[in-house]
Amino acid sequence: MWGRWPAWVPWVTAVWGVCYAGVQVGWVLAGAQLPLGPHFAFPAWVQVFLALAAVVAAVAAVRGHVPLLFVTTIVFGIGTFGSPMELVALASGSGDGVGGIALVHMALDVLGVGPLLATLVSRLRVSRGRCPRCGRDHPGGYGGPLVHPAASTAGRGVRWTVYSAMLGVVPWAATKIVWTLGGTALGVTGEQWRAANAGDSALMNALSSAGIDFTVLAAVACGLLMLSLVQRWGTRLPRLLPLPPAWLTGVSLGAYGIVLTVLSAAWLLGLVAPPAPVWPLPTATDTAWMTGFGGLAFGGLGIGLLVAAGSYAGRTRPRCAWTSLPRSHSWKTPMWCSLGTSTPPLA
Repeated sequence: MWGRWPAWVPWVTAVWGVCYAGVQVGWVLAGAQLPLGPHFAFPAWVQVFLALAAVVAAVAAVRGHVPLLFVTTIVFGIGTFGSPMELVALASGSGDGVGGIALVHMALDVLGVGPLLATLVSRLRVSRGRCPRCGRDHPGGYGGPLVHPAASTAGRGVRWTVYSAMLGVVPWAATKIVWTLGGTALGVTGEQWRAANAGDSALMNALSSAGIDFTVLAAVACGLLMLSLVQRWGTRLPRLLPLPPAWLTGVSLGAYGIVLTVLSAAWLLGLVAPPAPVWPLPTATDTAWMTGFGGLAFGGLGIGLLVAAGSYAGRTRPRCAWTSLPRSHSWKTPMWCSLGTSTPPLA
């Protein structure tokens, strides 16, 4: 079954699209709006647009329309931004910061982007005359066994890029650790930091009292994920275990980190007016520096994850070992007979 994913993933995408559209229409009829922050909500027409986009995605998946698949994958991919941060908030016991409806909406986007992207990739490969499963030009269908490459380590350039990106976490993590240990950094004492976070969950307060910051632990988890993607031992894991979280987290953290880094640089260089101090940080300059530390940390983790995931995807991509059809076989039409059906499942 898993070996024939190009045949059934489009139908999974179609079912998701119909369910997604139904949820959005139900929310509109019930008067429930998607919140964007504590003081703003999207108008109802945005939910109607998303419902229509989900229906378009469902039809495009079944019909194999590559341009529509590309556009809808981007639309629903945008909806996954911030999902790693929300997961950290939930894991820390801090609750969801976006509200129940927005959290469900984000979860629906996350569940749909994977099948959408898989359908898009398989259809792109077919349109180029290649195998929809492994992406290579070879004789035979895709119902046969797969040959997996040997375990390998990422190239030196990739490894050094990833390790350098990890170093971006150091200023931000060091500042957090100093605060949790009771020291002073950026004009803020440990007591002031704990007072500012007095409303955190019991888990976060317990870790903080032991000198451990939960967000630093989350950054360490990202670092371990990056190591699994570039080291030989990581290629022995099931391929879909590290890749989806790496892509998802890398895109969100990378985009967020770049924005924070640019803002911080603009503030510190005097290109734009500095921000108001954010308590407990005493000055605008301290706020700008902490923003920059966060940008380097999130941007470094995000870019490192994307680079590592790209290397891992290439090094672990299996190839088909099916050779029952002649080289003149066309992927675009006759191959569907190898699935035991006369109807092209992706056409």
